[in-house]
Amino acid sequence: MRNIVLAILVIAFMLVVSVSIGMCMDSRLDAVRFTAWGTYLAGAGTIVLAVAAIVTGVLAIREYRSRTQAEKVKWLFELFEKFYEGDNYKAIRKRIDYDNLDDIRKAMRQESIGNPPLSDTQKVVLDEFTEYLNFFEMIAYLKQEKQLTQHDIEAMFQYYLRRLLQVDKDSRIRGYIKEQGFENLDRLLVECAKESAHG
Repeated sequence: MRNIVLAILVIAFMLVVSVSIGMCMDSRLDAVRFTAWGTYLAGAGTIVLAVAAIVTGVLAIREYRSRTQAEKVKWLFELFEKFYEGDNYKAIRKRIDYDNLDDIRKAMRQESIGNPPLSDTQKVVLDEFTEYLNFFEMIAYLKQEKQLTQHDIEAMFQYYLRRLLQVDKDSRIRGYIKEQGFENLDRLLVECAKESAHG
């Protein structure tokens, strides 16, 4: 609404300036040159309309950017809530926080060998861990598609990405990520490792 009022004020100002200049010209012209006044007004009107179109376009772009940014913030907040406040990833986050992944590593080894078969408990734990990795695969995909920036990811998830690298002492997790086809997450972790090495 504020942008519409601003556009109307700019147009009104341009009209007042154009008419004022025209009136000054008219007071100095005689009747014979009155046609110059009409030509002037036609030209001034065209200029005012062009300026109004430009101002409206600029205001529309600003409004679009503002709304897009507001939607992105809302969307990022929803990702934050899903990851940090929901229960879906809480157990795995705790395991990563406390470097308590031995049973997950064992389940990964057993699954890749196929012998012995995974127990029901191992299946549940491995499924939870895979869901956790799927979340970060989606985050990495959104970065690749330029829906999230590196800054967004660092601000929200840098700790857990770096922590995932830190607890993977035997590289079994990275191997599992590659085996299971988490290509985007693998690339994101490579970038994260490079940044950790530089920073």
